[in-house]
Amino acid sequence: MIKKIHMSILLKTTALITVLCLLIMSYSTYVLYSSWTSYQQVIELRNFQDMTQNFTDGLKNFMFERGRMNVVLTKEQSISDENSVFINERRMAADAAFEAGFSCMEKAFPKETEKLPKYYENINTLRIKIALEAVKPLSQRDENSQKLWFNSCTDYINAVINEINVIRALS
Repeated sequence: MIKKIHMSILLKTTALITVLCLLIMSYSTYVLYSSWTSYQQVIELRNFQDMTQNFTDGLKNFMFERGRMNVVLTKEQSISDENSVFINERRMAADAAFEAGFSCMEKAFPKETEKLPKYYENINTLRIKIALEAVKPLSQRDENSQKLWFNSCTDYINAVINEINVIRALS
């Protein structure tokens, strides 16, 4: 009789421990899955944040370049050495930031990345043309160069902002 009671208690204890272990394993699996999902979301958010930070830095420097070149193109004399140095520094900083932004963007959103680098190539082509105009006195410059420069740069800035907003909606 004592053996039966002992076996009965042992069986009940084993069953209880088994059920508790299964509950703990189920809960652990749920927590692991939930944590993994949260981790993936954090990685995506971090990539988006890196991308937007790079584009923010690029736009800041690009806007300085746009503004200074716009002032240069409205002045009577050709571009000064100070302005040339300032524009080149901002241009290099903008180029580096945009390239980093394109790289981050391409990893997560390859389809959306196709447009912006092409637009930026057009800006680089325009930079060469405008740099040639800037060394001329105002009377010898193409009269549309200042408007072309400012409007093209503004269009590019708006394109970057729009693409970031599209990507934010997708995320």
